[in-house]
Amino acid sequence: MPSSRSKHLLPGFGLTMGISLFYITLIILLPIAAMLLKLAGMGWPEFWRIVSSPRAVAAYRITFTSALCATVLNGLIGLLLAFVLTRYRFPGRRVLDALVDLPFALPPPSPGWSWSRCSPRPAGMASSSNPAASRSITPSSASSPP
Repeated sequence: MPSSRSKHLLPGFGLTMGISLFYITLIILLPIAAMLLKLAGMGWPEFWRIVSSPRAVAAYRITFTSALCATVLNGLIGLLLAFVLTRYRFPGRRVLDALVDLPFALPPPSPGWSWSRCSPRPAGMASSSNPAASRSITPSSASSPP
C-alpha cells in the first residue's frame, strides 16, 4: 500500500530553501529596498547631483576601468591556460587543472579569511598579548597620553 506522504529526492529541501531565501532577503533584498525607499524620498535634481558628483564619477571610473582590465586579463590568461591544458601533456598538468577549478569550489573570501587568521598581525593591531593595542580609543583618551 503506497504511503500518503510522497518521498522527496532531497530530504530537508523545504527547510534549507526557506533558510536560503531568508538570508537572501536579509542580505540582498532589504538593503536594496532601503535604498529604493531613500531614492523615492528625493527628487530628480537631488538624485542627479549625487550620482554626478566628482567623487561618484571617480568611483564609477575606477570601478569600470578595473573591471575592464580584469576581464581582459582573465580572458587572455584563461584562453592560454585552456589551450595549454587541452593540447599538451606535461608533469603537473592535473595539479594546474585542479587549481583552475578551485575558485568554482571554494568561495574567494574563504582563503582570505583563513590567511588572515593564520598570518601574524601587523604592528599596532590588537592582540591578546598586547593589551595596550586593544584599548579602545575614545575622544578623551585620544587627546591625553596613557
